[in-house]
Amino acid sequence: MIRQAIVTALKESGITASELARRVGITRGPMSLYLNGKGSLSDDTKERIFQELNIKLVVCKPEESIQIVRNATTL
Repeated sequence: MIRQAIVTALKESGITASELARRVGITRGPMSLYLNGKGSLSDDTKERIFQELNIKLVVCKPEESIQIVRNATTL
């Protein structure tokens, strides 16, 4: 679910996976593997991706769908 949210946000952002990899400090290979569901990334790297794509991880109840949240303010 997190991977799919990142893929969706990446497409909407207009930047390439290679550029995102560069911005978060990893090489293109691991980013590509992760985005294609064939690899994993550390939680720290995922957090940097969230920051670069301006998205926030929101934990929901199992019956709720995942949503991409941008420019949200914390209450």
